[in-house]
Amino acid sequence: MEYCPLNALKAMARALSAHFGINCETAVYDLSPENRGALLLRMENGHVKDDKAETSDDTPEFGFGPADCVDEIGTLVRTKDGTIRKRSLLYFADESGERPRYAFMIRYDVTALLAFENALRSLTGPFPAEIPKTDARIPYRVEDVLDALIEKAANLIGKPVALMTREEKITAIRFLNEAGAFLITKSGDKVSKYFNVSKYLLYSCIEINK
Repeated sequence: MEYCPLNALKAMARALSAHFGINCETAVYDLSPENRGALLLRMENGHVKDDKAETSDDTPEFGFGPADCVDEIGTLVRTKDGTIRKRSLLYFADESGERPRYAFMIRYDVTALLAFENALRSLTGPFPAEIPKTDARIPYRVEDVLDALIEKAANLIGKPVALMTREEKITAIRFLNEAGAFLITKSGDKVSKYFNVSKYLLYSCIEINK
């Protein structure tokens, strides 16, 4: 870890958010022991400002000791509502260079970009009949089978969950039902959480397909 003044980190947060636009969120945290956690000092392009507690569900787990403060670069994180963010977290030492003092976070909402990427791939990729067949990964656990089916249902729609319409989510759920996904114990909980739909809508789709 290297030392960096707080004013420089705040200026960097402001500059990066302005440069990359509203989808780029930056934050500076104080990791001093007296804070009993990470104190948010500044946030740009976020729903939280200055010293208010952050409520986003993709906030990272901070390290507070020299051995725990490992920089995180370019991690993709999916939030509860299906939004996908690319996140990096950097640690900076105090003036002694021995203890972590600040954490600098940058995260970018790539949900729409991933959807656009999928749309471009459908235009520039080979015709489906020309795609070579490959051996599919064989799941060994029931949980893996369900995860594979959910992933296939999402790929069927061709866009991130956060951008799916209600009708598209219903289409994905009906596909899962026809594939037998709901024969797996507690699969309804996982599917409703993944697609961010109510249990009522989920089971309504299942009943309609019977």
